[in-house]
Amino acid sequence: MLKSFDSQALGRTNEVLRDYLQRKRNNANVTFTVQPRSPFSVELDEFKAPKRFNMLKFQIYDSKSDPNFYVGLYLNAMSMWSGNEQLLCKVFPSTFGEITSDWFLKLLKGLIKRWEGWAEMFVARLMMQSLRAYAKRFYELYNWISTCNQELAVVSFKNDLEDDCLLQQSLAKTLPKSMEDLMARIEKYACEEDDKKSKK
Repeated sequence: MLKSFDSQALGRTNEVLRDYLQRKRNNANVTFTVQPRSPFSVELDEFKAPKRFNMLKFQIYDSKSDPNFYVGLYLNAMSMWSGNEQLLCKVFPSTFGEITSDWFLKLLKGLIKRWEGWAEMFVARLMMQSLRAYAKRFYELYNWISTCNQELAVVSFKNDLEDDCLLQQSLAKTLPKSMEDLMARIEKYACEEDDKKSKK
């Protein structure tokens, strides 16, 4: 996650996002007249990168790996600029793959104000996405094993979650009676968490 670009630097997060949106629009043969809104605060939107900053070539986040680990990789690559919170915020979206970019562009205008909150929002969202993906794989495996007992499957799913996971704590209080109930609980929990994060 390191090499530096010879080309000129950042201020380009907005341009990259506009280009990305334009490519999607062209592919869909749809005409849009509205410019993409920015999830950044006014201050961040107006921020310009230092002239001596050269954009780095980052490992693109694929929405599958551990988001906490990825934030660590990003901060390590940006270590020379770790004291520049605005720069950390503005560069970060340039490391996103398509799925994460779609999520980023749908965030509320002005929602991102500081690096700490931005990193927490990213991790929370992607952890939830990982939970959904894990639950889907678990359910597919359950359906593949024709003789699998539902109650044991539900308990097994709960026990595989980390102790500090809020869903695990919820399941510990009241276990769903079937796999269908478990999947519905997971989706309800995930939607509630998504809603809370988008309103912060």
